[in-house]
Amino acid sequence: MINFKDQKIRLRRLFIGIAIAVVNVSCSKDQVIDVKVKEIVTFPAAIEPTCREGVAKIYDECGSQQMVLNQALQAAKQTDKTVLISYGAEWCIWCHVFDQYVKGSSREFDYQWQYHDGENLSWSMQEKANKNAETEAQALNHYFADNFVLAHIESYYSVDGEQVLFDLGYDVDSIVGVPLILVLDQNGQIADRMKSSNQLIGLEIRSDSGREFRGYDRKLLLAELKRLKKSSENHEPWQSF
Repeated sequence: MINFKDQKIRLRRLFIGIAIAVVNVSCSKDQVIDVKVKEIVTFPAAIEPTCREGVAKIYDECGSQQMVLNQALQAAKQTDKTVLISYGAEWCIWCHVFDQYVKGSSREFDYQWQYHDGENLSWSMQEKANKNAETEAQALNHYFADNFVLAHIESYYSVDGEQVLFDLGYDVDSIVGVPLILVLDQNGQIADRMKSSNQLIGLEIRSDSGREFRGYDRKLLLAELKRLKKSSENHEPWQSF
């Protein structure tokens, strides 16, 4: 015999259980993973606030770029890491993007920079399409922090940025865009350069969820950084870049 009262109670409990399960699943999908970021060693360590209106974020537009490189080389020697040069400029949005990605940023990006005509620009972006952004950001950041020292060498306003690359044996006349990412060997000589987006199809991400965006495929970027690290270790002094 069916007890309708007991059956109603069981059905009510069942519906409540289903509702709770749905809520839990929904919450787990929207859950934001806490990215444990490692601090990377980067130079210049500080930028003179009186330099060009004090708007620079990552490049020293007034100081000696050779000093920036020397400090990076010294830090790399002390920590048994490899120097990676980001040759670029404050007005280069991709230079800022590379910097933020290796620092472990994800989801929310707020870029502020000054274009070379003096106009102050800003661009806020949201990363939505990549469901694994936090996990990939942490993996990229940790690998970079454990293996590299980042030297930002300014290409536009500095008096010796181009000279630094020339002294390293790089053909500066061949540079067609920035950032130019170079890796040095243990002797401070150029071992290799990062492949361009034309060579690594899919490296650059220019749209996200139908909106303009500037970012990298972190898996491709991480693989390329690992290749550069290997090149720096296997580079022979007699090899020319």
